[in-house]
Amino acid sequence: MKMLEKVVGFLSGKKIPAGTFAVLSPTGTIKDEAKIVRGLFKNGLQFYHLRKPRWTRGKVIAWLDEIPAEYRSRVILHQFPELVSTLKLGGYHLSKNAPLPERFPGTLSAQCGDYADIEKVGNACNYVLLGPVFVQTNRDVTVPARTAQEFAAITAYWHKKNGHAKVLAFGGVNAGNVKICKKLGFDGVAAVSAVWGGGIAPAKALKALIKKW
Repeated sequence: MKMLEKVVGFLSGKKIPAGTFAVLSPTGTIKDEAKIVRGLFKNGLQFYHLRKPRWTRGKVIAWLDEIPAEYRSRVILHQFPELVSTLKLGGYHLSKNAPLPERFPGTLSAQCGDYADIEKVGNACNYVLLGPVFVQTNRDVTVPARTAQEFAAITAYWHKKNGHAKVLAFGGVNAGNVKICKKLGFDGVAAVSAVWGGGIAPAKALKALIKKW
């Protein structure tokens, strides 16, 4: 596998990261967010989750108009799933307790807190966000419901039962602990504050995550 990655990296002129990297947007409006996201894609981001619960359908479309067609297939919406097909986007993130669609023209993801959650959605999803894995920032009172080792066991059991859906570590992930996520058996990570709240440019923060992986 390592040799294959080296060959692919050589042919593309760029090292391909072994993990899957997703970034979730802040829920509020960020200045020049679309421009920043274009930079994230250029620096190795696979999926960008646009989650703007207070935005109208028109505002979401206007934001997407600033994303080049070549990157739209990596955008995952948290609302207005009908836009995925019409605008040729990457996919849709299922909200909690949302009914599973029988057929969907794109990637499906969901957030899970334990194994029971994964069993409910895993077969329908291409990847799930499992966590929170680590204690998060002081601004967030959410704490992990399981230990890191328990999350590792959940991930391993799911891989054994159904290798279809990747499992991404979510919650408190940063450059200091991303390598731990890899050792625990996660397929990649989904970051929020590590990219948006670290005091450095988001593109540099993402590069640090990928490098540490």
